[in-house]
Amino acid sequence: MMKMSIQMCRCFLISSNILFAMVGFGLVCLGTWVRIIASVTGFYQISLKTSPFSIGVTVLVITGILITLAGVLGNLGACSFKISALNVFSGLLSFLIIINIAVGVTAFVKSGQTSDELSELYRKIYTSHTRSSNETMILRLLHKTVSLSLSHTHTHTQTNTR
Repeated sequence: MMKMSIQMCRCFLISSNILFAMVGFGLVCLGTWVRIIASVTGFYQISLKTSPFSIGVTVLVITGILITLAGVLGNLGACSFKISALNVFSGLLSFLIIINIAVGVTAFVKSGQTSDELSELYRKIYTSHTRSSNETMILRLLHKTVSLSLSHTHTHTQTNTR
């Protein structure tokens, strides 16, 4: 009975680490693709060679590499019963969790500045693409969706503070 539960845990660890490695590899591919597309083509005909864009893409690629590495080390430890690989795997997961919490706190603290920058980017995109009806329709849908969610959040916040 004990061997069966160990096998089930091992199979769960292997399958979750395969999924983890695939997600990490997808993040690396996405970050690389965005970097190449932004440098080769005129992506929305605005300057994306800004510091926040470069930092965001670099963080995306580095995070993808760390997640892929954690998935591979987890599989190595689970398949070959190497305790050192499992220790590095758990250390990498702990590091990723700490970084995730730090980024979340930073994003919460700087949410006003971030929303101003996003609204400026949205305004630039909207003003440069008012000629095409498809893009204008998509941007209007995005605007209505964001407006509804923000007004719902604002209303929900006001009712909770009373």
